Amino acid sequence: MPRGTKEITERSAVVRFKMKGEEGYFLAWTTTPWTLPSNVALCVHPDLEYAKVKAADGNLYILAVARLDAVLSGLAKEGEEAYKVLETCKGKDLVGLSYEPLYAGAEKEAEKQHKKACIVVSDYYVSAEDGTGIVHIAPAFGEDDGRIGRANDLALVKFVDSEGKLTEETPFYGMRCKPTEKEMQEGAVSADPEC
Repeated sequence: MPRGTKEITERSAVVRFKMKGEEGYFLAWTTTPWTLPSNVALCVHPDLEYAKVKAADGNLYILAVARLDAVLSGLAKEGEEAYKVLETCKGKDLVGLSYEPLYAGAEKEAEKQHKKACIVVSDYYVSAEDGTGIVHIAPAFGEDDGRIGRANDLALVKFVDSEGKLTEETPFYGMRCKPTEKEMQEGAVSADPEC
């Protein structure tokens, strides 16, 4: 390993985003949970097949058909299936749907910028090889996120300061972003080592 570098293990997470105006959640995947306060969109692949399912935990979820077993099998109870498929559609049919923000700050910042937030967009970079087939988007962090943000007129929200601490717009004000991932996972986020 080159001098001055350190090997780290990244945490990935599956996050529930409450659908706006209807029952159910989008299940989105992220490899950067510390960027969740800056979330402004969820991205699907336009041609992948997605399902709305009734899960054994009683909730309705939307995710890629190819990822159903990998993500939801842990919810199965003895003698009961983990989920039941209610309907399917292509990713392009989900584009434009909206969801409730995880944290109010990003939506408020989008309003100030007169930009979009809390919507489903699509891009061919999304895959169903891992995660849920739905990806969390924070355009201030990452090349693909930035490209997708520009293409869809999304707000540019960056709630991390130059010292790597979360800013006052978040519930984690003053905390360093990477160590805060665990706190972010309580409630809104569930770690999923399978993804």
